[in-house]
Amino acid sequence: MLAEVIPQLPHRIPEVNQAFQVLFTLGQIPPLVIAIVLAVRWSKEHGTLIPVLFLVGGGLAMFNEPIVDHNAAVWFPTAGQWTLYTTFGIAQPVWLATAYVWFFGGQPMVIWHLLQRGLPARRLWKAFAVVVLVDIVLEHPGLYADLFFYYGHQPFKFTRFPLWWGVINATTPIVAASLVSMLRRELTGFRVAGMLLLVPIVQAATNAGAGFPVWNVINTRLPWPATWAAGLATVALCAYLVHLCVIGVDAVRRRPGAVGSAEPDRVAVAS
Repeated sequence: MLAEVIPQLPHRIPEVNQAFQVLFTLGQIPPLVIAIVLAVRWSKEHGTLIPVLFLVGGGLAMFNEPIVDHNAAVWFPTAGQWTLYTTFGIAQPVWLATAYVWFFGGQPMVIWHLLQRGLPARRLWKAFAVVVLVDIVLEHPGLYADLFFYYGHQPFKFTRFPLWWGVINATTPIVAASLVSMLRRELTGFRVAGMLLLVPIVQAATNAGAGFPVWNVINTRLPWPATWAAGLATVALCAYLVHLCVIGVDAVRRRPGAVGSAEPDRVAVAS
């Protein structure tokens, strides 16, 4: 009975091509190095460890990946893979850890920095669109190198990439950056350590909270109209989260004494 409901892996899963694996792994290093350099620079500029902790939190968020993979039908071939760890029966590759650091840690760090510098809250929509495009560009080489793949009846599949994944992956950086921006005055002293958990929690919450329509439908035998309807529901939920972030950031900025951008940092440095 379960075999009739749960999406089935293809009968033939190719072995990981070592040359592609090396190239894709090395390809994660430039954005990772840039993220680390920016984190160190902005930590000094803002007088806080928040930028560095964004990256650490992004790395920790990787432990959500197998749960998301299991529910949303993602697979990493194991034969020839450089495996970091395995859980839920899904082997997680080494390159994924570095990608998580710069994607789910580095991108919200950049957006947070821009918010601190006075980026208008409505520009979060543009940042959201940029992250969607980054995800599309990032995933296509790995998909066509057969380093991982999506299976089951995924909605909005563009080439080998289901576009709803780009939308939900872009939601995490927006929500994480917005929350930290709104909580900036509170994240001082020992409380800044909470940043270690913020990104993993946000990443898990956005995936489950916005992705549950797709998660449920792709694990049934419902026809494609239901799958696409679920995809639309997930995209709508992601858009609603971004909308809430725009409202929240703007509302916090309108409070007395919370003028625009860099004032919270001057307060933190002075304390």
